Amino acid sequence: MKSYRTDQRTARAHRQHQRFERRYGLVGAYLVADAFAITGWWWRTAVMECWARRAQRAGRPESDMESAWLWMYPEAVAVARVLLDYDRQRAMRPCGPWTAAEAQLLERLAQLAAALELPSGTWQIPVAQWLHQHHRCMPPMAGAGRPVTALIHADDTQQQSLVERCCLPWDWSDPSVPV
Repeated sequence: MKSYRTDQRTARAHRQHQRFERRYGLVGAYLVADAFAITGWWWRTAVMECWARRAQRAGRPESDMESAWLWMYPEAVAVARVLLDYDRQRAMRPCGPWTAAEAQLLERLAQLAAALELPSGTWQIPVAQWLHQHHRCMPPMAGAGRPVTALIHADDTQQQSLVERCCLPWDWSDPSVPV
């Protein structure tokens, strides 16, 4: 019964991910890839009880690289929504300043990090890198409030995989890459 709940949570996250990408297109795909990179960094640097429990319920070791994305899928989709809200706020002021948007992003991710019981000071590292990568953006194409595209993603229209779409400089699924 418990593994069924884990499957339900993962299946729900997958449906939300699909709706997210259908609604926001390539911008949504970039944000999901970036969210997986952020949560993957968290997974590689700290042991989260909820992810360890999900792995255990599925009968897999928590350290299994091929299955890890399943353990963090619900949180990755939640992070993608937070990143989207940040980009929407930036769309309201394409030339900045984005102080309020950054503060809200950090507050919402701090709440998620607290719920995951991430060590203080750890969760901000990949988020700071993401903010640095997304500092410059192209104005939204369809008016205020629509997501913007970070310049780092501007020429990435042909990329297909999560790793290829991600703007962060590490591959969380490669154990030989330091985080």
